[in-house]
Amino acid sequence: MRKLLLPLLLMTVAALMGDSMVIFEFPDGRSVAMTSSGDVAMAAESVSVFPSPDPPAEEHHYSHWLPPMRVRCVFTLVNLSNESQEITVGFPLDAKYGDAYSVFPDSMLVARYDSIRADEERPLWFKAGPGAGEDASPNIPEEMDFTTVVDGDTVEVLYRTCGYSVYEQLVHRPVVAVWRMHFQPRDTVTLVNTYNTSWDYYGTSASGRYTIRYILTTGATWEGPIGDAVVSLEVPESLPEPQLSDSLMVCWEWTGRPVVQGRRITWHYTGFEPEENLAFTISRIKTDPIFSRPSPEQLVNATDWEPGRILSSAGIFIMEDLVWGQRYHSELVLKLLENSLDILQGEQIGHPDLEQLLSSTGAETGDSSEERAEMLREVRLQLERDVQLISREGYADLLPLFTVKDFFVWRETDLDRYAAMPEMEERYLDILQQLESAKLGLTLQDSVMAAFFRLTGWYVPGEEAQCIPEIGNAVQEYRDLQGY
Repeated sequence: MRKLLLPLLLMTVAALMGDSMVIFEFPDGRSVAMTSSGDVAMAAESVSVFPSPDPPAEEHHYSHWLPPMRVRCVFTLVNLSNESQEITVGFPLDAKYGDAYSVFPDSMLVARYDSIRADEERPLWFKAGPGAGEDASPNIPEEMDFTTVVDGDTVEVLYRTCGYSVYEQLVHRPVVAVWRMHFQPRDTVTLVNTYNTSWDYYGTSASGRYTIRYILTTGATWEGPIGDAVVSLEVPESLPEPQLSDSLMVCWEWTGRPVVQGRRITWHYTGFEPEENLAFTISRIKTDPIFSRPSPEQLVNATDWEPGRILSSAGIFIMEDLVWGQRYHSELVLKLLENSLDILQGEQIGHPDLEQLLSSTGAETGDSSEERAEMLREVRLQLERDVQLISREGYADLLPLFTVKDFFVWRETDLDRYAAMPEMEERYLDILQQLESAKLGLTLQDSVMAAFFRLTGWYVPGEEAQCIPEIGNAVQEYRDLQGY
């Protein structure tokens, strides 16, 4: 008898309202697996993840704000033996499609699911076949539209339950799509899998992370290494590019070593045993606060008008005043101060994004001091010099990452992020090597690095920032190994 998951483990959110935390999860892209023994190798793997040309019906609650994606996986499989072979092939996937879930970690959910569903037949995904596990076809959403084509012919697919696995992201509804394949001696067969998915989303209306994954490790069941693998992702126009604007702060992150060209991200591997999975994440923070916004008078009065302290003190006041504690970048903090002085002088700023960040409460016309306005002009000149300097030296494109990622953790696994783009990698490592010192509030001797971190909004000489990473030695060791 199927048991029910305890209500305390699940938190279902019907809609994205206010600042409720929500999670929307979709099937990840994956390598096909050989789930029965055979002397068959994967010579090539080509995967494309792109915006769906056929969006889902409007009744799907996620369709208006999570862009639908189409996944097309082309696998070239080779019979290495001189004999005919009949093998079972499986495509493991988590069939959960777009619902809100608990904020509990995956490991806790997997342990709980395992315990309450112990009476169900759930073989390991790489041992599943047509007769293993239970029928899981009711768990496959119609809108997923999973298809399998072998050498141009569509084949019948069965869906079977399989065991949970945090590592392969089989967390909520683990299923293996299975089918039989026949190989003549030394035969080469082309297998194509296609299906629909979307972007996982975790966050609130104030901030959130869109993530799409490709699980390479399921391809480790084939004989020998994978000959050649290309995974490409096209980021849809509806998702934001890296930026630090008046309304949004956005950065892109990824695992593996892709080449990033505009909205096209491409990973390429040759002769490899898959040991890591790929992920691409867009982190976005809306600067428009929902619950609180300072008045011009409050912001001006809370600012320390000593040279070198103006932007940092105003930024700290804004951060502490906001419910979610966002730290605005320096350009935005300066704009808010400039416009606050204008408002206190009775002027209209006429900028909708900035007007939304300031409250009209307490914004009485008063003396904003010409001396303070002159101080802001000096700050503006310094900021413009900083922007020109980091742009000239080629560091400007990295500013959104180091600004937005202030809210997240830096790890040693971040070191090789730009390994496939050598020129960008060298600049990236320059910044990483100074990151720990900047977070500690130390005075940076390198003028370019000092300018770069000043523009983030969180760097304050003499004061420690949050989330101090201890990766300085790791960066130097990595640079030594790479010959920088």
